[in-house]
Amino acid sequence: MKKLFLAGLMALISVSLSAQVFVGGSASVDTDGSKVGDTVIKGDTNIYLRLNGGYILQDNFLVGARLGLGPNFDEDTNGFDLSLAPYVRYRVFELGPVGVWAEAELYAGLSTSKTTHVDNSVSKTNTLSFGLGLAPVLTYPLNEHITLEATLDFVSLDLSTSTAKGKDISPDGSQVIEDDPVSFSNLFVKGGSTSGLVSLGFTYKF
Repeated sequence: MKKLFLAGLMALISVSLSAQVFVGGSASVDTDGSKVGDTVIKGDTNIYLRLNGGYILQDNFLVGARLGLGPNFDEDTNGFDLSLAPYVRYRVFELGPVGVWAEAELYAGLSTSKTTHVDNSVSKTNTLSFGLGLAPVLTYPLNEHITLEATLDFVSLDLSTSTAKGKDISPDGSQVIEDDPVSFSNLFVKGGSTSGLVSLGFTYKF
């Protein structure tokens, strides 16, 4: 067993030394306001940044990890999202200079929100999520080091389980009511809109 572990460790080190290192990032903005007649309904605004890095093991295969963070807010609510996700990406085919990749990620995320009501009472919620995401990615190389990429979130598949725990605080802060944790699972296919559902970014290869 010890020899097998050492052999696996040496193989991992060998692959890491021969692999090409990359770093990068991407961003997306999502707004969901609407207008009914002459009435403008303000919705949420979500800004999400992703910082990533990893190894290019072959021309058509890479592994990496991604840190995601971003605020979300509307008239009465503000919050913050944080996530960490290891991922793998495989190039399925090419259309001229454009690469079409399939990406799979395992992620853990924490989302916080704070809502101030008309009577100045406050509701706070923390949500912990774990999940699996699948999405297509398009890439376009500018040169040997820099590649532009677009993750098509609007046709992605997301399977997740989440637990939310909240509390309500009275206007003067004298009363705090703790809510029972609520757990739920989702199998979600995004679609129907392209607003904020495409993440644009880049990678830099060393």
